[in-house]
Amino acid sequence: MAAARFNQNSRMSFFSPLCIKVGILLAIFSLPLACSGSGQHNGRNHKVSVSITPTSASLQTGQPEQFSVTVSGTSNTAVTWLVNATVGGNSTVGTVSSSGLYVAPANAPPTSITITAQSLYQSSASASAIVTVSPPPPVSLLISPNAVTVQTGQSQQFAATVSGTSANQVLWSVNGVTGGNTSTGIVSSTGKYTAPAAVPSVPIIVTAQSTYYPAASASAQVSVSAPTTHSVDLSWSPSTSTVAGYNVYRSTQANGSYLRINPAVITATAFTDLQVQSGNAYYYATTAVDANGFESGYSNVTQADIP
Repeated sequence: MAAARFNQNSRMSFFSPLCIKVGILLAIFSLPLACSGSGQHNGRNHKVSVSITPTSASLQTGQPEQFSVTVSGTSNTAVTWLVNATVGGNSTVGTVSSSGLYVAPANAPPTSITITAQSLYQSSASASAIVTVSPPPPVSLLISPNAVTVQTGQSQQFAATVSGTSANQVLWSVNGVTGGNTSTGIVSSTGKYTAPAAVPSVPIIVTAQSTYYPAASASAQVSVSAPTTHSVDLSWSPSTSTVAGYNVYRSTQANGSYLRINPAVITATAFTDLQVQSGNAYYYATTAVDANGFESGYSNVTQADIP
């Protein structure tokens, strides 16, 4: 009986550890299977799509086009912009900014351009637009007048004529400076040039440039001079009578009203009129005044033309 009990106990001790090992193995295998299945399920059901607007455009060299993009299927809507598969593009095919603003190259490429917006979250999701770039039509510009002389502080109106396009806006500059400055003169947005207060030490060039096609421009040469002082020198024969002096009268018309221009009686027989302007004609006459203040009639009238 003692041997029988020993065998029974040995059998029980032998099988018990197997049950414990099986339980441990089952627990180890069950945990990884549950985590892996969850991750694969999420990956299979996540779909990202990208759309671009507009899907095509026709541009002239140097012109811009704003593209917009919509990303769905993810909260990460960031995209990478490419031009012909080059991130950001280059000077040959044009450039595109991080906001989708495309600027066509300076020279028209031989083939069309592809603008692509690619999802940063899922690189396989993208959308593209086709851009055709062509050279601009011939544009020319004329300026009038093309050569002038202006006195310091005076103004000159210029006119610009643009042909080859309906876009006739121009940018005005003086010696390469938009709008000019106080040293070389100021030009307004309508082409009115005002010379500086002093004669500049450099030649003055006023330029009108097409804003539509910057390669088209025209220039005018401006000579700035100091104001010319004009005067009229008068002289007359002395009176045969005893006189205290003379008065000088002036008119802008031969038969018009004459006004005395000397502040006090002139004892000499000469007078210089400094208050005259270029381009005008003036008429002069003199009178004699005796010691009692009596004044004679007008002498003969003489004319002076100011160039």
